[in-house]
Amino acid sequence: MDESSFYDAVYAEQMEARAADGATEFRAGPFGPAGTSVLELSDGTVLEVDHADPDRLVSLVVDGPLSQSRRARTLLGQERFDWTCAQLDAQHAAKAPGRPARAEVPGWPDVRRQSQPRRARLGGSLAGAIGEAVVAADLSADPSASPLVRLAAGLEFLARVRDGDLGEILGTASDRVARDMYDVGLAVGPDDLAGLG
Repeated sequence: MDESSFYDAVYAEQMEARAADGATEFRAGPFGPAGTSVLELSDGTVLEVDHADPDRLVSLVVDGPLSQSRRARTLLGQERFDWTCAQLDAQHAAKAPGRPARAEVPGWPDVRRQSQPRRARLGGSLAGAIGEAVVAADLSADPSASPLVRLAAGLEFLARVRDGDLGEILGTASDRVARDMYDVGLAVGPDDLAGLG
């Protein structure tokens, strides 16, 4: 693939795709010592990003037929998405039913080392916005965090995905996060508010 194949990709790094049991998982680079943040969307899609470096995708799981996932098409870019679907379909046709299929998804060779202008052209700014929203949603569901922190994180997520590209990609989680924030809000007590100062 030539360089132009990566300009419409939100995540341009190399990945491994594995399709089995009606789902496809894309594994990207390793994550750092802070761990990961995870968000499951209402259609079963799961995004996992590096918690401390949220523009770094760790994994993407698509539930159901990959070829019908508009979200995966957006995140991978049109040409890389089509190439991956074709590779997985060819393997499924050649293997016994039920056997997993794998494909190496080509990446921009130096995507992690590019200057900010290059990374922005390769989707870096949207990747960062998605990652920050995933981190906020994950924190809003963290039972070890204080209710006030969870409430703030949930409200940040809802504000970020109101509209635009983030709304299209992550908006299906809004109803669940909003319901959770209602319950978390009821748990905010006087000690939480006193600690706010």
